[in-house]
This record gives sequence, C-alpha cells and structure tokens, in this order.
Amino acid sequence: DEAAAFLNEVMGLALSAEQVAALERRTEGWITGLQLAALSIRGREDVSSFVAAVTGSQRFVLDYLTEEVLNRQSGEIKEFLLQTAILDRLTGPLCDAVRSGVAGTRRVDKIDSPSSSHGTAVRLGPEAAGRVDSQSILETLDTGNLFIVPLDGERRWYRYHHLFADLLRQRLQRERGDLVPELHRRASNWYEQNSLIPEAVGHALSAGDSGRAADLIEWIAWTTVIRGEARTLRGWVDKLPDELTRSRPQLGVLYAWALALGGELESIEPYLQGVEVQRVPGEVAAVRAYVASLHNEMPQATELARQVLEHLPERKWFSRGLAMLTLGSAAMCSGDPSAAAHTLSEVVRLSKAVAQTPSEVIRRSQAAGRTYLALVATTMLGEVLQMQGRLHEAGETHRQALQLAPEKGDRPAPFAGGLAHVGLARLLYEWDDLESAMRHAEKGIELCRLGGLVEAMPIAFLIVAQVHLARGLADQSAEMIQKTALVAQRLGNDYVLARAAALRMRLWMAHRDRTPAAHWSAQHLPGMDGGTDYSRELACMARARELIASALAADPIQRRKILRALELLKQQLPATMVAGRVENGIAILTLQAVAFQMVGDEDQAMSALEQALSL
Repeated sequence: DEAAAFLNEVMGLALSAEQVAALERRTEGWITGLQLAALSIRGREDVSSFVAAVTGSQRFVLDYLTEEVLNRQSGEIKEFLLQTAILDRLTGPLCDAVRSGVAGTRRVDKIDSPSSSHGTAVRLGPEAAGRVDSQSILETLDTGNLFIVPLDGERRWYRYHHLFADLLRQRLQRERGDLVPELHRRASNWYEQNSLIPEAVGHALSAGDSGRAADLIEWIAWTTVIRGEARTLRGWVDKLPDELTRSRPQLGVLYAWALALGGELESIEPYLQGVEVQRVPGEVAAVRAYVASLHNEMPQATELARQVLEHLPERKWFSRGLAMLTLGSAAMCSGDPSAAAHTLSEVVRLSKAVAQTPSEVIRRSQAAGRTYLALVATTMLGEVLQMQGRLHEAGETHRQALQLAPEKGDRPAPFAGGLAHVGLARLLYEWDDLESAMRHAEKGIELCRLGGLVEAMPIAFLIVAQVHLARGLADQSAEMIQKTALVAQRLGNDYVLARAAALRMRLWMAHRDRTPAAHWSAQHLPGMDGGTDYSRELACMARARELIASALAADPIQRRKILRALELLKQQLPATMVAGRVENGIAILTLQAVAFQMVGDEDQAMSALEQALSL
C-alpha cells in the first residue's frame, strides 16, 4: 500500500496494491535473472561462450541458470533450499521443523563444503562448524546473497525471491513430489503450535489434510470474519470437500456469515437450508436476522434476533452480540432512538464483560470480537445521538469509535472502522465542514470496500452526494445518488432508498428541474407509505419539498399545493417529536416556516422557525 501511494504520488499513476505486487514480482524476476547470471559467471574464464550458450527465452535462461547455481551448492544447502521452498516465509525454528518433522532446532555436526572448482557455492563460515542449524543457514544465504530477502530488522524472518521460490518448487515437485504433502503437514503443525492459525490452515490444505484444515478453520473462523477477511474464509472452505463442509453445521454457518458480510445475500439461504438447523438453530437465526436487516425487513429481523437470544447460551456471546446489534439497527430504522440506544449500550457492556481464556489464539479472537462489537455499537450510538439532535455528543461518540479501531495489530474488520468514519462524515456535513466530511466519507468507503461490507457504503455515497450538491456539482451529486440507489435496490433496503429519494428531490429542486421531480414524486413516494416511521418521514419531507417547489413555479403561486404540504408536515411532526427524532423534527419545522411564509402567515412561520432554532 505504501508503494502504491508513493508511485501514485510521484509518477501520477493509479496503481492498485495488486498492480504494485505484480510490478514487484516482475522487477524481482529481472533481479533474480541478473543474480543467477552473476553467480554462474563467477570463476569462469570464457564468459562470452557462457552467455552465448544461454541465449533464448527468459524462462529457458532462468531455468538453466537455476540449475547451474543449484548444482554448485553442497548437498546440505540444496536439500535445505528444496525442503523449505514450500514456505512463504522462513525462520530458523520453522525451517528446522519442516526439515526434521519436529519442533525445535536441528543441529548438524558437519556440512559438506564445496571445493574451489565449484566456484560460486555458498560457503558456511568457520564459526558455524559443529553447530549448524537452519537459522545459521539462512544467515549464510543472506550473506551470500542467494535469493533471500530479510523481512525484519533483526533478520529473523526471510523469504525467497518470488521467482527463485517458484523454480525451487518446480524442481521439488519434479524430484521429490511424494515429500511435498509431508513438508506442508510439518509446516502446519509448527504454525499451529506457535498460534499462527491462518498459516496453519493454508499448509493443511496444501497437504491435502481436509479434516485437520476444517478443525483449524472452525477455530479461527470468527477472528477471520471479524478482521474483514471473509473472502479468505470462503476461499478456505471452498477448498474442502462439499460433504465434509455439510457434515459440520458450525462450518456451514460460518460460511454463510462470510457470504453475508461479502454482500452475496442471494447465495445464503440455499446454503443455510443444507445446514442441520436443529443442531445450530440460534446460529442460523443470527445469519438470517442480519440478512433481513440488510433488506430492511425489520419486523422479521427483530423476531429472528430474539430467537437468537432465546436459543443461544451466554457463552455464545459473539453471536448474541450480533443479534443485539441487529435489534439496535431495527430500532434505529424504525425510528425509535430510545430503544436503539438502550440495546446498543447493552452491546457495549457485553463487549467488556467477556471472560478471558488461557488460550492465546482464543484470547486474541475474543479481543478482536470484543473490539468489533464495541466499535460497531459505539458507531451506531453516535448515529442515534445525531438522530436525537445531540450533535456534539454524537461527534465525541464517533471519535471514541475511531479510537477503538487501531490501524495495525489484532484489529477488527476494516469496515468496522469504516462505519465510524461514515458516521463522523455525516455529522461534519451537518456542521458544514464539507472538506472534512468528504475526507471521512471517502475513508469510510475505502475501508468498507476493503472489508467487503456493502451495508455502510450507500450511506457514505449519499454523504458524498450531499457534499457535491452543497458545492453546486449537480452532475457528480446525481451520479452518487444513482450509485446509492443501485446498491440499496440490490439489498432491498427501503430506508436507504427513502434517503436517496429525499436527496434526489433536493437536487431537482435546487436546479429548478420541476418536471422529473413531480413525475418521480407521483410514481414513487406513495409507495413508501407502508414503510417504517423513519422512511415515511423522509418521504413526507420529499413530497412537501416537491409541492412547495411546484407551487412556486406556477403563476400565480398555487396556494392549495402549499396548504397540502403544510397538512403533510403537520400530520408527521407530532410522531417525529414524540419518538425523539429531533434531527428530522428540525427539518420539518424549517419546511413549515417556509410554507407558512409563502401563504402569508408570518406569525406561524416565526413560531415554527423559533422552535427549529431552539432544537
């Protein structure tokens, strides 16, 4: 990522991290070829003849040079290179375990040293005699510049140059293919013993040990999901035999969560139907509750979330926490901020009350899970406070959430921090800090996309659209509104669609584009009457704006349309204020003030405006 940012800055490029990695591999291929050539030429008198002998395709040259260099190494070095070629990262104890099959350091009394005629072989210094182990060999290879790259300042971890590793693996497969699964099994065992479970999973899969891989996946799955690596989890499970996956209900539920968080909602239900629901009823209900909330089917989401809390014991604290987040989300979207605040505060309390465990892996998983629940609940609390019109408290809450989302280490999913950025962006827009609002919205979009979470992205798109509209950039605003609507339609989320509709109406009104506004209002807004209280409020305000604007466009002003707008706003205001949705109450009162002024009732216009300013 740093390389991509640097190249983009100094060269005006637009490279993704994947493109930078591809560029790195290409560059390393050139460097590897030059190093191979240099090592092969050393000690030769007739360099010109050697160069002529290896002309041809790049692949042929590299293969030839690799053979040349490997053949000049001692038997011990060649064996070391081949056996450790399966590793993406190299460190002494890991290499010892892979070479010997047991954890710990393997010491070799004597290593074959090449004669001077071999010219370019790596030589072990006298200080290594009698105590040679893998770490010593790594350090010697590093000193001899034989295609390994240090990964830390202490030179404890290394990796082979990518191309050199590929060539070594090809030779290993050709000469010792039967040994490859065993090497992967040894690596998997070492990684598990050292609490590096994702790496242990990868090597278990490479070894063809599906049962062991499934055990490890179930162990690490929640941590993987929480870190925003749902695609990684899906990739692991996809490599397992289908009958094995279906024989493990917990694994099936975890796979469904990975699909849900990745936004592939249409694929979830068929998969859940293949799970033995009777063995994990609460877990299945938790997934379905989350999916229902994304579709804005709040009554169903609420019922399913309550089933989770009924069926799952206290020790299933993370799934229970997710169900409570769903209840909080349902209360927010239904326009009940008090209930939402109560539920979300309970989630924060739950996240702090989880017992510790002596297992390092489980402890790390619990830490990530607690942080995730606390971060998402805190961000949603900030949204509730903004809904209630308590903006300064909301700002402080969003900043607290950002402090829970460290950039490195055992962190929750990137999208968890993305939610906090999106919440803060919406608040900054209300404070007319457009530059900061745009910066946080774009950061939120980036993190949500990185984590594969589609749920928060439409709201971030809307904030960007609002900023564009405030800056007078109509085309850019319209483009973001359309993008929001497409995602919301795919999710079936009426709440987001209502917010997009309200903003679309404001865009048309701002540019006096009355005809599409009136047509759209007639076609779409009546259908929102059956939505939640919150979506009805948004639809009501959008309709009132359209009536007021169309009344102004007529000559003379069409008083009946303004009176109709006032009637809509009057009907909506009491329920809005009783529920504590002060943010929408301010907007309704402001619209009332405008409409009263238009019909010449300045006393009521001033009264409505004073109430709005007071709030």
